[in-house]
Amino acid sequence: MSFQRDNRCFLADYVEHEPAPGVEYLGKDLHDLDPGAPFDIVLLCHVLEHATRPVEMLSGLAPFITGEGILFLEVPLGAFRDWRAFKEPLTHVNFFSEQSLGRCLAEAGLSARLVSTDFQWVTRYRAWCINAVGCPSRSVVPAVRLHSTRRQMCDPVYYTRWGIDRTVEKVRARFQD
Repeated sequence: MSFQRDNRCFLADYVEHEPAPGVEYLGKDLHDLDPGAPFDIVLLCHVLEHATRPVEMLSGLAPFITGEGILFLEVPLGAFRDWRAFKEPLTHVNFFSEQSLGRCLAEAGLSARLVSTDFQWVTRYRAWCINAVGCPSRSVVPAVRLHSTRRQMCDPVYYTRWGIDRTVEKVRARFQD
């Protein structure tokens, strides 16, 4: 992966495992990180929906982001009907919309620079996900204005695609048995 080849990469994960080549394991959580070593980019991909206190988690990460750095978040779109379709709903304790994710960033002292919902690949399947980029509030880049969550709820393409995907999954399951 060129990202790893061109940058110094680190991993913090509750489960200690062998990271990819070129990635250094830092510890289990924020308490294991060196407060004097800020990062230019922090990736939180499909993590925040599992956090019992997401604002607290983001507030704890904020001091580790450099003044010009960013926090990239990716969470499943799950604030409407989707929570019923998750493969492991018991581990998801938060269900976000664009608006609630933006509010979570703001309450943590971060400014939302981008918030968008896309139908994208997540490991081995495609799903609706919210992608957000947050920056420390001390950054000079202006924050983005969030769209209303009504846009997501009323978008006929969103539910049409979701329904088609669910149907395809059911058909595949029948033929695999």
